[in-house]
Amino acid sequence: MLGNLDFQRLDIASLSLVESLRAHPADCSVSFVDIEGGLLGGVKQSAFSARALAAQLSLAEPYGDGSFLVAAGDRLGVVTSDGSESWTSGLIPKGQRFNDGTVDSLGRLVVGSMSLRYDEKSTENSLFVLNPAGELTTIREEVGLSNGLGVEPKSGDLFHVDTLASTIHRIPLISESGAYGPAEVFHQFASEESPDGIVVLESGEILVALWGQSALALIGKNGDEIGRVEVPPMFPTSICICNDCGILWMGSASQPREGADARILPGGVWSTPTAMRQTPNRSWRPVNMNLVGRR
Repeated sequence: MLGNLDFQRLDIASLSLVESLRAHPADCSVSFVDIEGGLLGGVKQSAFSARALAAQLSLAEPYGDGSFLVAAGDRLGVVTSDGSESWTSGLIPKGQRFNDGTVDSLGRLVVGSMSLRYDEKSTENSLFVLNPAGELTTIREEVGLSNGLGVEPKSGDLFHVDTLASTIHRIPLISESGAYGPAEVFHQFASEESPDGIVVLESGEILVALWGQSALALIGKNGDEIGRVEVPPMFPTSICICNDCGILWMGSASQPREGADARILPGGVWSTPTAMRQTPNRSWRPVNMNLVGRR
């Protein structure tokens, strides 16, 4: 299923912590954020562009024509196609920031949090859905480090990575109400492994980036690991697939970090041809989030 993946690093600016890769099939481009650099970036036909947006910029969900729903620190915001930006006030407890997110089957943002102070025993983080009233509703509590998210297309159930717990949970969607039920463990990695970003494939499997392991893992429909493949960087982060182009995109963090013994390598964006295809992305349905100003 994984086949031969020949990842090549794009020759663009040196980055630090690349996350939130999103494929744009209309023009075969990809967008991403650099969390530590506060950048919103993109690559189109090998041309790189980036703008400094906000510190701790962790998420950029494209919607409409060239606009993004973004998260930075404890705030959510909107960056429109003309470049203007608006932000909420702080929405989560001090000492936490937003991390990865996705758009669910009902067009709502689902986004998690992580502590700014690393503690491998922490369970103080949460997973939220941005409801039609523009307010955050808690889906899960007692999360170690909320990370990758994906949607099962038929049921609308969420797949949710807790990096510190080394797990992927499945969270059922209650179709009658639009609420989510209790999370159940879908896959348990070894305790020393750190799953990060995920992609739900059209075939039903889940592709997972393994932070610190120089690998992508493939999880089957029943929750068992089918296999894994090595990748060049030690710290792969976010992944996505452009179905029209047949390109698998992968972000990575600079290395070494976290005391790991690794060759020096800046963070970056990688790509490889692939026969895999991901389930289509959903577009966010804008809601009134009480945006309080422009910077």
